[in-house]
Amino acid sequence: RRLPVGGSHLVRRRLLLGYMTITVLVLLVLEVPLGIAYATAEQRRLLANVQHDALALSIRAHEPIDAHQVGALGRIVDAYRAQVGGRVVIVGPRGELLADSDPLEGTDPNRSFADRPEFRSALDGRETHGTRHSETLGQDFLYVAVPIVSNGAVIGALRVTYPTSYVDARVHRVWIVLGALAIIVIVLVFLVSL
Repeated sequence: RRLPVGGSHLVRRRLLLGYMTITVLVLLVLEVPLGIAYATAEQRRLLANVQHDALALSIRAHEPIDAHQVGALGRIVDAYRAQVGGRVVIVGPRGELLADSDPLEGTDPNRSFADRPEFRSALDGRETHGTRHSETLGQDFLYVAVPIVSNGAVIGALRVTYPTSYVDARVHRVWIVLGALAIIVIVLVFLVSL
């Protein structure tokens, strides 16, 4: 039997639509989980790095706290800020500020951090981490707070924070690459299908 006039065009259109639908579905099945897995891995990697840095800094900070060398604490947090970029805050055993790598203008240099939940946990001897929103700066931060211990006693606490935008920007770039790759694949499949 012969196809009616225009029937071959209809078959071609249906085949083209079928190829494109399958291509889009395969791309969605592959790229969406890949993007989500990458985002999760990046968040875990940043958290692990910040936890490592916080622990290393707390080890370096315990001697200057024992010796009441606030200037040495300032040099430790400033060096970290210059080399790595995160904000470091060190407090004494009652939550009093000892060093801040990025003090905010107009804030009391002798303020207390004792009311912050992450510092309370760290001063109780527990590491804590998570994300929180800063009303002062208007953005979200990943934080890790650890106790500073000397001879088995908690003598202070240290918190390292990074803006979550640090990870968000990297994840956003990956989604853009995956999207561009999907468009290239769809165009190639379309041309081959024609």
